[in-house]
Formats: sequence, structure tokens, C-alpha cells
Amino acid sequence: MLKLGLIGYQIGYSKSPVIHQKFSEIFHIPLEYTLIDIKDTTINEYIKALKQGFYHGFNITTPYKETVIEYCDLLTDAARQVGAVNTIYMQEGLVVGDNTDVEGFSLMLQKNHIDLKNKKVHILGSGGAAKACYYVLKKMGSYPLYVSRSPGVSSKTISYDAFYQDQVEIIIQATPVGSYPRTELSPIVTDFVTDKIVIELIYNPAQTKLLKMANKGINGLDMLIYQAFASFKIWAHLSLSLNDTDYQKIKEVLIHE
Repeated sequence: MLKLGLIGYQIGYSKSPVIHQKFSEIFHIPLEYTLIDIKDTTINEYIKALKQGFYHGFNITTPYKETVIEYCDLLTDAARQVGAVNTIYMQEGLVVGDNTDVEGFSLMLQKNHIDLKNKKVHILGSGGAAKACYYVLKKMGSYPLYVSRSPGVSSKTISYDAFYQDQVEIIIQATPVGSYPRTELSPIVTDFVTDKIVIELIYNPAQTKLLKMANKGINGLDMLIYQAFASFKIWAHLSLSLNDTDYQKIKEVLIHE
């Protein structure tokens, strides 16, 4: 049986255990997937448990996608270039840090037919998820900008004041603002998005305050499922595919959970 877990802080809302249980049922691979809600000072204990074989892998979420890098012996190309890790596993006695958010975000864009060609795209936030989105967009030939409350001197980052003055067409919302339980919040003025496309990485609630005001938008549920499946394939050491029927079954379960 695969013993897996999600490491993060204040993650009781997570749907990851439900998703992986569905993977277990579909592919007949027994597993146990638990939520590991910890302070970062105890991450090393779980890395030791991974090395000793008590766990077969972990997903990593906020706020540890960047800090967990120091516990990895190797990084995949995606994790190294993004600068964030969301999946960990053992390979030839070494702790490998990977980033399946890259695949998850790419497939979400494809599934929802989001056309980025010649579009001005801005990313709210600059954490691990935002970095994965930036990496994917650059690979697709887009030139996004981060929007940050502390922009510094980076040419890739602008302030919120500059953001409101720009002719942005697509907004990727990669901050936790507006997620459960603080669903009344929005990272930006909601009226600003009435004529824009919003790609919201939050999936709980399904319709954030920001998403409700957008001209067109999608939430983060597709990305969640796709990145989870990419991790599952790594841990199971199998070349698997998720057909449309099974995908929809999983999505329906999550929507009505």
C-alpha cells in the first residue's frame, strides 16, 4: 500500500485525500493519503520518515513549496526552474523534489481552451503556485508580469497601483485571498475584472468573490486534479492516463463533496 500525504499549514479544507482515493479505486492501487498540518520546523521529521520507507511520497502546499527545497537532494528541471516543489519522492536513495503544478496548470489551460496568444497576462502573487504559472506561460511564448505589494526592482514584477493602470486582459489569481473560510475577501477591486478573463487557482469556494465578477473565468479545480494525477503517476511508478469519463467522475465528486 502506498502511504502518502499532503504537507502544509491550515489545510483542513483540502480535497486531495478524496482525489487520491478516487485514483486508488479507478486504478486498483491501494493507498492511504493523509493531511499533515504542521509548522515548518517539523518538516524534517517527515523527510526522515520518507527516507526510512514509512511514507512513499508527499505533496507540498502553502506555505512550504519553497522552503522544502532545502530538504531535497535533487530537483527535477521543472522544480529547479520554477523555484518551488509540490511533490517529493525517493529515487535511488535520494529525496527528489518535483513540481507537478506545471503539468496541472498546462492541462487546465488546454482543457478550458484559454487562448493566450498576443494577450497581456498578469499574475497576482509571487509564491510557489504563481511561479509555476509563470514558468508555463513563458514556455508558451507569453510574457506575464507578477503583481506584488512589494515589487522591489524586478523587471518581472509590478505594483498593484501599476497593475490598475495597465491594459491587462487575463488575470491569474495565485494568492490565497478569497479562499475558504475568508470567502468574502478579494485580492483586488472586483469591478476591475468585469471585462477580463480570470484564471482563479482557488477551488474552494468554486466561485470566489473575484470570479463572480469576471467576464469569463475558471476556478482551480482542473489544475488541482491534473497536478494530483501527475504526482500519483510518479508515486505509483506507472505510465497511466486518465480518460474523460473517469476525470468527470472525480470532478463531480469534488463539486458535490
